[in-house]
Amino acid sequence: MFPVNGNDTVLVCGSYARREAAGSSDVDYFLVTDEEDEREDVIKGIKKAVARLGLKAPSQGGSFAKQVTRQSIIQNIGGAKDSNDNITQRMLLLLEGDWLFN
Repeated sequence: MFPVNGNDTVLVCGSYARREAAGSSDVDYFLVTDEEDEREDVIKGIKKAVARLGLKAPSQGGSFAKQVTRQSIIQNIGGAKDSNDNITQRMLLLLEGDWLFN
């Protein structure tokens, strides 16, 4: 598996969260952590698990397959420090998100 902390959460959005995924669907996921410490080891582990299961990874450079902090999701909503990725993650989490781990 991958080395997660006790408060880390892996979330999925989109067709997998809605239970409507098809063979061509990608898995839109992200890792939510308490700290900003880089958790690339966990992201790499999740990517390997997605590949091992034969699932389609999210688009490279998009809003998913990333680490975000809880604070980035709940603070600066619509403020100067908010970002397009943040808004996308927050909205999809609220509208159609589900947890995969923790």
